[in-house]
Amino acid sequence: APISFTFSSDSITTGTGKLYIMNSDGSVFQTAAASDLFIHSNNFYYMPNPALVPGNSYYIKIDSGLIKNADGSKVFKGIKDKSLSFTVATKSIYFSEYVEGSGSNKALEIYNNTGHDINLDDYAIGGSYNGSGIQNNLYYFPKGTVLKSGDVYVLANAGADPAILAVTDDTLAYNAGGYVMSFTGNDARVLIRILNNGSDWAWIDAIGEPNNNPGNGWDVAGVAEATKDHTLLRKADVTIGTTDWPTSAGTDATNSQWIVKAKDDFSNL
Repeated sequence: APISFTFSSDSITTGTGKLYIMNSDGSVFQTAAASDLFIHSNNFYYMPNPALVPGNSYYIKIDSGLIKNADGSKVFKGIKDKSLSFTVATKSIYFSEYVEGSGSNKALEIYNNTGHDINLDDYAIGGSYNGSGIQNNLYYFPKGTVLKSGDVYVLANAGADPAILAVTDDTLAYNAGGYVMSFTGNDARVLIRILNNGSDWAWIDAIGEPNNNPGNGWDVAGVAEATKDHTLLRKADVTIGTTDWPTSAGTDATNSQWIVKAKDDFSNL
């Protein structure tokens, strides 16, 4: 999830200096230069890379002069103390199953592990094709959709097997919803949180790497090209999404967050 700030001025820009993500013991976890910040009107956000660790506590320091009014009339004085302290959440909604089977047998399942109901109006799914990066044309959940705590939402290709469609909450034709249900093994998918009335995004979870083309597919749990012609089932001990795909995919069956199932296995949807 991003670190985001909103200012009272009409518009801001970056100046000089840095933003620091500090560990609770006072050591530096991560440093962001002005060029690393995404500016939109009177808001900026920064996506930590590597991601913040769930359950860990941090605080933010900002150099004086890093942010200023667009016209240069005012300069943000910065933050030097621990007034912006926080602890990273340990639960979220996330992809719990991925189906890349024969023909149109494509599906994604999202699980709500937060302990409370989630209105999906603030979320979307983005697609990347052959390492193209996330496209602007997203899939938005039907207006007013609420994902109950402990429940799943299943999205599938409209031409999928009847066994998939029987448990599906929404279906998409090949070219609908940003083509998010028209993937092959080398097409990444990202669960997105919508911010600032749609002007900004935060990635919550990812399957694959949007800016990387692995060839036929990504290896998962030691299985070569497992995102092609397989079903991926998220392990039960996963509690939160991650955009760190190499860690999520793992290198063997023990350290991966996923269980690799056979092609056209829909039994867990």
